[in-house]
Amino acid sequence: MRKTFNPSPGPWRICTEESRADWEIVVDARGHIVANVNTESGPDIPPAVSTKMPAKANAHLIAAAPDLLRELERLENQSGLPLERDDPARVAARTAIRKARGEE
Repeated sequence: MRKTFNPSPGPWRICTEESRADWEIVVDARGHIVANVNTESGPDIPPAVSTKMPAKANAHLIAAAPDLLRELERLENQSGLPLERDDPARVAARTAIRKARGEE
């Protein structure tokens, strides 16, 4: 049985109104929260660890996910590409698409 792939509608973006230096919020096209991305901090987390957790960079990557998937699928499905089906780049693209869709 094939899984249903039904993510929140894109585009996704970082919600600058709600984000803080140590906490980023990614929202979908309707403004609904898709992800909370934070830098772990607190009494149990050493500062050397919490400063190495790139919340903002991770939030930007998450926010770009729908666009990246759409464009990768478009490139993979484009007819007339001279690349062979077993070309390593195309194999990697198909693997990434399956992973994003939860099929991998």
